[in-house]
Amino acid sequence: MKFKRKRGSGTKAEIPNSSMSDIAFLLLIFFMVTTSFSIDKTPVNLPKTKTRTEIPKNHEVISLQKNGIIQFHGERVMMTDIQPLASMEISKDRDKVFLLKIDKDVRWEIADELLEQLRQARVRNLSLPTEQEIE
Repeated sequence: MKFKRKRGSGTKAEIPNSSMSDIAFLLLIFFMVTTSFSIDKTPVNLPKTKTRTEIPKNHEVISLQKNGIIQFHGERVMMTDIQPLASMEISKDRDKVFLLKIDKDVRWEIADELLEQLRQARVRNLSLPTEQEIE
């Protein structure tokens, strides 16, 4: 015995969309809670200025402490490692901004060598943060 299905009879198949907004809201909360931002907490005594400028987003942080310790994006590195690391970042994004946190008590020769390493890596955008003097 053969059964024939009648066309046009029965219920239509549809996707329930009443809970789509709930799912989207839960995904939004999930990504807001799990996203972490890396904040450079290297102890650097920055020079003071009277003006304030905004720090650009999507930047690489290079810290130079007064005892000569260099950190690139939170990792301790040698001076000779700066040029290849910066070149690698420049190859990904040509306009990458490098934030140089240089302690105000650093000998100028060390800071000059750091700048030379960045020049050899063809870094174009440098930002030098300072602390704002409060009057």
